[in-house]
Amino acid sequence: MAWMRWTRAIGFALILVLGGVLQSPARAQAEPIEPQKFGTYPAFSMPALSPNADYYAALVVTDKGRFIEARHLADDKAVVRVSVGIDEIHWMGWTDEEHLLVARTPFLDKYAVLGDGELGKIEGPSLYVLDITDRSFSAPLKRKYPAYSGDYGAGYFRNQTRVLKWPNSTSGSLLLQLFESRSRMGAILSPSIYAFSPRTGKAKILEKAKASIKGHGVDRDGRLRIRYGEKDDNPTINIYDVVSEKWLDYTNRVYGAGSEFSIKGFSFDPDILYVASDHEMSPGGLYEYRISTNTFETLIANHPVYEINDVSVSRLRKTLSKVTAGQTLVYMSPEFEAIWDSIQAAFPASVSSISDLSYDESTLIVSIERPNDPIRYYVTQVGTDEYRELGAQYPDFGPQNLGQMKRDVYEARDGLQIEAFITLPPGIEDRPEAPIPFLMMPHGGPAARDYAEYDSLTQVLATRGYGVLQMNFRGSDGYGRQFEQAGEGEWGRAMQDDIADGAFWMIENGYAAPDKICI
Repeated sequence: MAWMRWTRAIGFALILVLGGVLQSPARAQAEPIEPQKFGTYPAFSMPALSPNADYYAALVVTDKGRFIEARHLADDKAVVRVSVGIDEIHWMGWTDEEHLLVARTPFLDKYAVLGDGELGKIEGPSLYVLDITDRSFSAPLKRKYPAYSGDYGAGYFRNQTRVLKWPNSTSGSLLLQLFESRSRMGAILSPSIYAFSPRTGKAKILEKAKASIKGHGVDRDGRLRIRYGEKDDNPTINIYDVVSEKWLDYTNRVYGAGSEFSIKGFSFDPDILYVASDHEMSPGGLYEYRISTNTFETLIANHPVYEINDVSVSRLRKTLSKVTAGQTLVYMSPEFEAIWDSIQAAFPASVSSISDLSYDESTLIVSIERPNDPIRYYVTQVGTDEYRELGAQYPDFGPQNLGQMKRDVYEARDGLQIEAFITLPPGIEDRPEAPIPFLMMPHGGPAARDYAEYDSLTQVLATRGYGVLQMNFRGSDGYGRQFEQAGEGEWGRAMQDDIADGAFWMIENGYAAPDKICI
């Protein structure tokens, strides 16, 4: 086999690439992007559309700092700008035309560094409210959490604030899950449920935190229907059946050794769950599952290679709108299909998604991404083919100075098919005229995966003249339970062989120089 012929040639030692370890070829561009620019904050991110589409907000970076900005959508005139420094912003969303919610965690280095085993208080993730009428930016539900510098770093508590249900009207309140510290060391967090009004800043507790409950899920009417918990250090899950009016234990169904049972959300019928399962096929499909009768009903969609990973619904029409497997759409409603056709016609060969939409679903913010063109955001009106750019994560990056990525599949030594992504230096479209230095860059996890998308580390290497291969070795996420289980107990064995076989395949196909390849 090909991999045997190259073993002596490359030795395949695990080499760390530090400046100058590999001699890069003459670069296709005279002045590549400065490396430090790949590590900067995105210039524009997290756009959020107000319910009536009068305004939008975004996290922006200028030469004067990092800000949350709210602007008129029609003429792009600024309404308010607030500085957030280098604090972590998790998400943003409007409750009405005047109030923007922001989940924000203060940068932890501003607090005293704790010695080994010492305790102290840090400000945890807090829900801030930006009122665009009086330009106030306040945190009515701020929390302090104990910090411990041992096994649980302060960052352990980030991003724990979650909205379970957004308001149905401008005067309504939202359902909020907020974690409370239940331990002096901060290692035990449990969520309380609040009804919170952004207009008044007042919150009413609906359910107090319990040590055994670690999270909640709601149905489309905002009722608490799922309790995620923990017992004897093992996960538990209970689902409320509206027919029998009882909490049912689904722990073994979800976490047991049987077929996959991955809950993707509730239907607008409160007795129906959308569930990804492989009980009939591998890697599985998306089904309607009836809780009261414990039965799978309709198979909605499936893909021969990828497992189901995302389900979206239309609040307006109360229907399923789209289903994705990997980066592939496998189901679209007729209404969404018309929108999708317009997006694909305007931005061919791109990874597209709807970042936000107005309450009547007539105005959309669309994100467009390619591996050599980081995310750009556009606003459009449904039924038109006009797209106006709102902003870009990295405006100066694009096909003119980034490397092209392409998808391929190679065969491991035992016949398993491995999906991989090849990134070449700028100016090389298909393959180099002569083999070039190459890096094998496997993802972490191992239950994770790489996609055909912009990656800063990959591009900083490509712009230095290196080729990069990212492979989803056995055990990776997204290809079904059988593919993931194929990696069990194979760390440093078959998993490593998959990576090595990728290197042999790159050499065999003329991409990589056998004496200039590493991991």
